[in-house]
Amino acid sequence: MTTRCLLLVALSALASADEEKPYEVPTSIDGAFFFEPFINTERWVRTEDENYQGELQLQSYGVFRGKAELPDALPADQGLELSSAARKHGISTVFAEPLRTKGVGLVVQFELLLKQPLQCGGAYLKLLSADEAVPPAALNGDTAYTLMFGPDKCGAVHKTHFILRHKSPVDGAIKECHLVGETAAPPLSDKKPHLYTAVITPESEVKILVDGKEVRSASLLDETAFSAPINPPKKVDDPDDSKPADWVDEPQMPDPASVKPDDWDEDAPMMIEDPKAEKPESWLDDAPLQVPDPEAEPPDDWDEEEDGEWEAPIVDNPDCKEFGCGEWKAPQIRNPDYKGKWTAPKVDNPEYKGVWKPKQIANPGYFSDEQPHAMAPIGGIGIELWTMQDGALFDNILISTDPAPAKVAAEAFAARSEAEKAAKKAEKDALRAQIDELEKKLTSARGDFVAAQDEAKDAGENGYLLLAANFERERQRARTELDGQAGYGRLEAMRPLLPFVEQFAALQAEADGADGGAAEVHKYYSGIHKQLTQVLEAAQLEPFDSAPGDAYDWRRHREVERRPSEEVAKNCVLEQTARGYTMGGELLREAEVVVSSGSAAAAAAAE
Repeated sequence: MTTRCLLLVALSALASADEEKPYEVPTSIDGAFFFEPFINTERWVRTEDENYQGELQLQSYGVFRGKAELPDALPADQGLELSSAARKHGISTVFAEPLRTKGVGLVVQFELLLKQPLQCGGAYLKLLSADEAVPPAALNGDTAYTLMFGPDKCGAVHKTHFILRHKSPVDGAIKECHLVGETAAPPLSDKKPHLYTAVITPESEVKILVDGKEVRSASLLDETAFSAPINPPKKVDDPDDSKPADWVDEPQMPDPASVKPDDWDEDAPMMIEDPKAEKPESWLDDAPLQVPDPEAEPPDDWDEEEDGEWEAPIVDNPDCKEFGCGEWKAPQIRNPDYKGKWTAPKVDNPEYKGVWKPKQIANPGYFSDEQPHAMAPIGGIGIELWTMQDGALFDNILISTDPAPAKVAAEAFAARSEAEKAAKKAEKDALRAQIDELEKKLTSARGDFVAAQDEAKDAGENGYLLLAANFERERQRARTELDGQAGYGRLEAMRPLLPFVEQFAALQAEADGADGGAAEVHKYYSGIHKQLTQVLEAAQLEPFDSAPGDAYDWRRHREVERRPSEEVAKNCVLEQTARGYTMGGELLREAEVVVSSGSAAAAAAAE
């Protein structure tokens, strides 16, 4: 079934009731200050900075690296994709007039699809400062912004950034105020579109939402909610104050009345030779530590007249490992008389005055901004990112001072999500039906071969050839139907076929050694198996095996049994019962394994 047909099925299902309408790609949102659905990029300018070589392009949701690899229920919809790995990307747009948020607040919203899991990089927007505007072609990492919002991940950082740059009305200093505190990690690995929303109210409250669900809220006036509070403290340390020379800030001191005991030997060594140790009788005092390899032989082409006298390579003396060689020395043990350097015990310091702190003075840079939602005017939007993974797609960027337009855009996002779910279900159902039919045919083909073997024996060579011809027709049908599985669903389509491929291989092995007419059957029967495996190989199918002793990995293994073992360590593979498969680098089926629970004796002792 084609993608167009699947889309029609999905949209038809959604339109069958009065309460819902089919998703339509939004081109504008009433009431929004700015809305970008990426029908085109006419409003956007790529930076000309030579450090920004990453490719940016309009791309469909389902296309990645030029191939239809992801679910794409709505191929007409598209977004702006960062298409280069390990590169800096830069593009921006400038508003016709600056946006001022005093008394009205701000809503920032955008959709993001990561076509492969984000390992290291950002996927956020920068709202550029109108007061410090630069030409779009000069966009770079130093371009001033008023607000940064969106997900980021690298190393220990895995969060949704909300960073407000605030300017002091006293001295003009700029500080970055990062929203901190616990929040749910953003979804960066499921290859699905997600909706990111930041709302700043006229009351200076902040709300962060992902897919319409609130994940963090705070007040811009909360000193503990940001890495640097927007309003500075009224009092600060006096920079000219210094600790007096006679100030004692050590609460304890060595006891002046304490004296080192007479029997305290500071020079006694920590380790000494074991006085009870004796040299083994078999110890070889005069044996060399290394000897010529007794098992080595000169190469067959060694010529003493041309190459000289051959000498065996030197190896460690095996007798030394077994008996010990050279000068014998007693092993070292801890000295029971060792005490180390003596130090006087601590007592309370009578001169202690406490921890010194500089005196507090009025903060010359103090101000009180009671309306921090009235941030610096916003002059445009910048996508200025470095990322190790390509395939980040931005869409439906919305800027507003009213939450209502954002809700309309969120409803469109939800409608598209439902349309995608319906289309995926329709495609999956169609694929399931095709797979079921193919399974029946493959099962029938296998049964026909086994059942016809005895009949073919009585018919001689002609009977075998007839049977082979029947299997050739079955192979053609199987190949045609398998070739029809393309794009999304291929992974699901292939997974149920693995048992049949393995059964065909097993049956083929049973036929090994056949002669005469049976050999002809075997030849054509192998053709069916070969054609099946060729289809899977074209889809980058790779089998993998797990050997006894391999560490159990829940991401690649499925535990079918756990039993004790004296030879294999706990939580390691004891036996593989079915091999695993990957397709295109993704796990298709886990390897089924028996896992060691460790030594039974050790487990009993622990109990």
